[in-house]
Amino acid sequence: PPAPASSDDLQMQRGLAMLHALGELWKEMSPQLLPHSRTRFISAMQQHLEALSLQPTNNPAFGYPNLSVEQYMAIRRPCSGFIFGLELLLYVLDLDRDPIPLHPLVHELRDLVVDYMCMCNDMVSFRMETSAGDYFNLPCIVYESGAVSSFQDALGIVGEMIRQVDARCVKLVDAIRKNEELMR
Repeated sequence: PPAPASSDDLQMQRGLAMLHALGELWKEMSPQLLPHSRTRFISAMQQHLEALSLQPTNNPAFGYPNLSVEQYMAIRRPCSGFIFGLELLLYVLDLDRDPIPLHPLVHELRDLVVDYMCMCNDMVSFRMETSAGDYFNLPCIVYESGAVSSFQDALGIVGEMIRQVDARCVKLVDAIRKNEELMR
């Protein structure tokens, strides 16, 4: 009988299956995409794959250097898949032909919404992740920064960060509603 597959072999097989699925998706989508949508989709997927390769669970060489919150979010935002998912959603809903998603205010809102989702996800999933030995989440990053004396304080800081992003989203939505170019 063949030897059982190693975890590296299984990870490689899963990666190849995902790339094959992405190729099938691209084959169906690409003829219908406008140039600006194609560029955004490719960029989002490239950023997603590059960020995944940086995530410590996928890169044993990464280790756990002292990441700042900004450095963590720069990796977390694209590796979450939310940006890629939003580009896919624009395509599925046939909104990628509308110039509104290209407006800088809409992009800023997208990034804030993605940050909000990542932060909330990290708050909900940190217990499960840390019990599995995965400390690549925002409460752990804040705790490891040494800026707090307890993990509970780190959770409080992340909760406040979430409230601040929420407030920024509300202000940005108001600015979008007041923007005549977007409300035509």
